[in-house]
Amino acid sequence: MGRKNKKKPLKEVLEEAKKLLSPTEEEISESKKVAEEVLKKINAVAKPARTIIGGSGAKNTFLRGQFDIDLFLLFPYAKFKHRSAELSDLAEIKLKKVFRNLSRIHGSRDYFRLNHREIQFEIIPILDIKKAAQAVNITDISPLHSSWVRKNTNTKMQDEIRLTKAFCKGAGIYGAESYIRGFSGYVCEILTIHYGSFLGVLKATQKWIPGDVIDTEKLLKGKPAFSVLNKSKLQSPLVVIDPVQRERNASAALDNEAFYRIKKKAVEFINNPSTEYFFRVYLTTEQINEKNKGKATIITVQPIEGKEDVSGSALHKAFQYLETHAEKNGFKLKESDWEWDKKNHAIFWFVPQKEPLPETYLHEGPSLKYEQHAKKFKKQYKQVIEKRRKLFAIIPRKHRTLKSLFTDLLAKDELLKMKGKEYRMV
Repeated sequence: MGRKNKKKPLKEVLEEAKKLLSPTEEEISESKKVAEEVLKKINAVAKPARTIIGGSGAKNTFLRGQFDIDLFLLFPYAKFKHRSAELSDLAEIKLKKVFRNLSRIHGSRDYFRLNHREIQFEIIPILDIKKAAQAVNITDISPLHSSWVRKNTNTKMQDEIRLTKAFCKGAGIYGAESYIRGFSGYVCEILTIHYGSFLGVLKATQKWIPGDVIDTEKLLKGKPAFSVLNKSKLQSPLVVIDPVQRERNASAALDNEAFYRIKKKAVEFINNPSTEYFFRVYLTTEQINEKNKGKATIITVQPIEGKEDVSGSALHKAFQYLETHAEKNGFKLKESDWEWDKKNHAIFWFVPQKEPLPETYLHEGPSLKYEQHAKKFKKQYKQVIEKRRKLFAIIPRKHRTLKSLFTDLLAKDELLKMKGKEYRMV
């Protein structure tokens, strides 16, 4: 009789995960070397602006295998504070002097994407500010975030932050993009610093209730969040006051699904620790089929071209549209979900509680006491029955299976065609 796999102690799993998630010395050395090359080229043509490393690279909280680096092109505040709308155009002129393979990405202020020696750089033009109040655009504050994180971390805390980030990635709730609405890298950093460790974050999730406010720097000074923040910024289930800008909820993008998923995954991990929780594994259509014993209706779809957030948001809308139509047509879904690894097609899947549905369904009509309405209802429908002094029409069902419904929608629906390409029923 074979021995059962022995559950590893939590401490051992965390130490193992830290080693797996920390970038190697070779990675650090190579990325630093390439970043310095790019910085040198930009700074040679950037004056009076200057370029610095930002994001997780500046904070030393990036994960192993993460080959993307944020660079901030800083324009002097005094000279350019009234020219915020021109920064992207000015930056493009400078950058094109040294790089040909440059892409301009639309955002609250346009930024630039560059692939250089297998590393992706995002170059963001911003104002060089000293305090959040000087910001003209939300991106101007980013270096202040980096400074705050660096000030409040050491090597040990940086490892703890990596655990929090990777755990959220593994759970599919990492990122503030509109199609994810999860925990951004900055929010992961704030939470880990606030609770002192990754494990501290997990334990705290069990006490969170919608509407909780986390104010690490005590910037609210005892005032209720609604008296300081705009109402629109208080819609997220968890309010995380930005440590460098008290009027901002750093977790404003967070939705209920991600909020409750981290609570669920935290319990699962603590009860059964494993390094698997720190790595995102995307399901294949075969695995989805096997898991649901062949009862899932699966659709693959290619994203529309464009910025990742735009493509992802369009896919999410297409999924929600199909999900809503399934429910409108009488299908109660036991499970419905979707995944996109940002490299290949996305996968949508829907598992109905019951299929095929009955050949007919009852459409509720008026009460018999409303004689005129009842008379009109009987004329409108061929088959009408009475139940509890109320009329019901017996309607033949057009679609008894999800496959039938989705085949019809995918062939005709214009919204779906706008949100994705090459839909294929598996």
